[in-house]
Amino acid sequence: MTPTRLDVDKRLAKTMAATFSVPDALISSDSNTENLERWDSIRHMRLILALEDEFRVQFGDSEIGALISFQVLADAILGKLGIDSKRDTR
Repeated sequence: MTPTRLDVDKRLAKTMAATFSVPDALISSDSNTENLERWDSIRHMRLILALEDEFRVQFGDSEIGALISFQVLADAILGKLGIDSKRDTR
């Protein structure tokens, strides 16, 4: 079964909270490198690896530096999974 945008958002939030060692409530669709203090370069790489495992996708070296917010990450994951992020809002 193909995940929905909501499924991806939930799994992304849970993975981000675990990677950054913060409560789930601190992660939202507005989370980014500017407003999440624990999002540093080391944790960024850990997050990328965790997301690759969680969603069974791979990010290219040229993509990783641009993945700096919840929204950008969610859109990138949806794209890798072949889900249209603009249409699938369930």
